[in-house]
Amino acid sequence: MLKRGFIVELPKWANNGIKFFFWITFIIHRFHYPSILLATGFSAIIAYYYMDWIYILFVFSLIETLYLSIALHETFHMTYAKMLEGTIESVTVIPYTLEIRTNFNSEKSLPIEDFCVILFVGPIFPLLFSLTISLITYFYELSSCIYLYVVFFSIINILSLLPLKGNDGWEILNIIKKKPGILKLLPISIIYIFVKKFIEGEF
Repeated sequence: MLKRGFIVELPKWANNGIKFFFWITFIIHRFHYPSILLATGFSAIIAYYYMDWIYILFVFSLIETLYLSIALHETFHMTYAKMLEGTIESVTVIPYTLEIRTNFNSEKSLPIEDFCVILFVGPIFPLLFSLTISLITYFYELSSCIYLYVVFFSIINILSLLPLKGNDGWEILNIIKKKPGILKLLPISIIYIFVKKFIEGEF
């Protein structure tokens, strides 16, 4: 155990995006289920008059939405790292928080441009997914309750993009300061890498 959390080694079988997603989802729940129970029970006590199965399932589903967002966030980091010949060795899990970090192979350095792409795709793809769901909900006049789930799904990725120390946004900002022109190339690079690897069958 580290001072702030646990390092969990990446198993060899979790060598693509789908397998990694299932693995990281399991890891999130393994270390965070106590916090799920705590949050559900605490909120139920505060709002005791709502203390029924529907309310508990509602709170539980919102927490699961957060964890799904984190799993997708880390999966996109891993997928693009693999496509750019990088290697993720492990993840660091901080219990009783929403913080999970992917740890790259320290012996294999990536070009700064590739590292910036890997950092950026983690939050941006889940946010694009949130935007898509919001537009579908709006145009097809679906239940407004969906927006609440979209907010919970998005919040981690919005916070991740903020230029606060330890965030993806902080790392991206430092890279942009060193290479200001990289910001213009980011969207093109992300699309190009995705299409190229998809055509090659490596996605």
